[in-house]
Amino acid sequence: EEQAQQIAYILSQVRNSNVTTVEASTEAEDAWVQNVITHAGMNRDFLEACTPGYYNGEGRLDPKAAQNGFYFGAGDKAFFNVLADWRKEGSMQGLELA
Repeated sequence: EEQAQQIAYILSQVRNSNVTTVEASTEAEDAWVQNVITHAGMNRDFLEACTPGYYNGEGRLDPKAAQNGFYFGAGDKAFFNVLADWRKEGSMQGLELA
């Protein structure tokens, strides 16, 4: 639901304009990946303590894999706040509109 709200917000902002494409800027993508990597450490102790399996690279945590995780290490509430704060700020920073 939170991600649907984010998409709906973006679409509502560009709907009545001449915008035909919306892309994340390279800088915004790089910043987000760094954010994910920074927060991935919060989950590291848990993954190291787990039985080897798919989610922890069979017990070999790869630092590069931190950017590809499906979980935002700071937790759901923090992720939802990132989205809400971005919408509240209102400039659509990090998006390239054409």
